[in-house]
Amino acid sequence: MGRILVKGLKNLLLISIPAGIASLLLVELALRFVIPASNPPDSYFDTDDNVLRFDVSGPNQGYTTVGALAQHRTRWQINNTGWNSAVDYAMGPRDNPLIAIIGDSMIQGLNVDVEESIAHRLRQDLDGRYDVYSIAKGGGALSQFLHLSRYAGRNFEPNVLVFSVENRNFDQSLCDVSHPVGMMCLHDDGTDIRESAFLPYEPSPVRRWARKSAIIRYIVFNLDLSPTARPDDRTALDQQTGAAGGGHDLLLMERVERSTDYILGKIAQENPDKMVVFMADQPRRRIYQDKLPPDDGFESWTQSLLERKAQEYGFAYLDLTRAFARSYQEDGIKLESPDGFHWNGHGHSVAAQALLETLTGIESVRRSREY
Repeated sequence: MGRILVKGLKNLLLISIPAGIASLLLVELALRFVIPASNPPDSYFDTDDNVLRFDVSGPNQGYTTVGALAQHRTRWQINNTGWNSAVDYAMGPRDNPLIAIIGDSMIQGLNVDVEESIAHRLRQDLDGRYDVYSIAKGGGALSQFLHLSRYAGRNFEPNVLVFSVENRNFDQSLCDVSHPVGMMCLHDDGTDIRESAFLPYEPSPVRRWARKSAIIRYIVFNLDLSPTARPDDRTALDQQTGAAGGGHDLLLMERVERSTDYILGKIAQENPDKMVVFMADQPRRRIYQDKLPPDDGFESWTQSLLERKAQEYGFAYLDLTRAFARSYQEDGIKLESPDGFHWNGHGHSVAAQALLETLTGIESVRRSREY
């Protein structure tokens, strides 16, 4: 009886193991060609500049997809300096002045085709009068934007700096709230602010191997089951205090204000001869619900803080909420990609037009003062 049982188990394993491997191979192929799993570009930490960007030695073109059926597909392209852009970036002399747009995943633009990004749209709208570079990586906060402005200054010498900011970029600048690998945050002890050291991004061999599997990419990106994922439209301050409901952590808000003042002060100090624009966005749900202006929670508080600090340091301030609301009232077209947070192609287009109007207005004022 025992021999019969052992033989039966062996036969079962001989059948089930090859069948299981074959099933996995079929699923892998299906998630490559039938329902293609999202395949974002590889990240790389540049130790020369201490900048987390994309890997120029990896694939320079590919697609991301959104949803269980990969129903939304967008194309990315990594340029010569490791950023998602349809054009390469010149690191030497240029014929045109340069606008550098700095931000996080919104400006990174993996949720739209690379030709639909705000940088590409603005480049087209300016019709060759300016070069436009986007320098952005998902997960960045205001502190990282300061670091990227220094990187841009060393490598490209832009004439105009545009910072794309939304409400989660503020508290994420504090190291005890968020300290992502490869990015800079701020240590605040209540009296002094220090810039953090960098935690280099060094993916393990296992992680690199897993990244090649369409099954794993599908689980992490399309099903959004990554254990390290963070909410898109809520900040740590909201989660800790329920700010939308009125319970504010005043100490944390004071620290956010100090860190914001430090960052904008450094930008002003380090870029005295540049035009600087802060472009503010908020979750667009209140636009669709026709509940503008925003409530008195963390979202409106950060926007008010940014506007006040921008004016204090002589920066231009662009509230995209107004442009987005006007666009939605006119055509009823929403501005998000299917993930419900990032701008879609229409959102990038509206943002590019609003930024163009702001830049044109600033330039007109400057010219009038010269005469």
